[in-house]
Amino acid sequence: MTFKEFAAKIPCLWLSPKQVARLMQCSIEHVYDLVKLGRLCYIKDGRNIRFRPKDLNDYEKRLFARRQHVTLQEKRL
Repeated sequence: MTFKEFAAKIPCLWLSPKQVARLMQCSIEHVYDLVKLGRLCYIKDGRNIRFRPKDLNDYEKRLFARRQHVTLQEKRL
């Protein structure tokens, strides 16, 4: 399931780090690391941070494009 499909099914506009970690099948710490590195866009609401499903979908597309590039390089060798 892509983040876009998930966003269509769930009525909330913003996701918590715990929800993002569950979707990405990673730890919450990894989500916070991506935030610190500037790879995930977020909004800060007081002490909490929230993510839009669209931004997660964009992150997934960038990651997929990078992986495709690597596989093309490997085929050349």
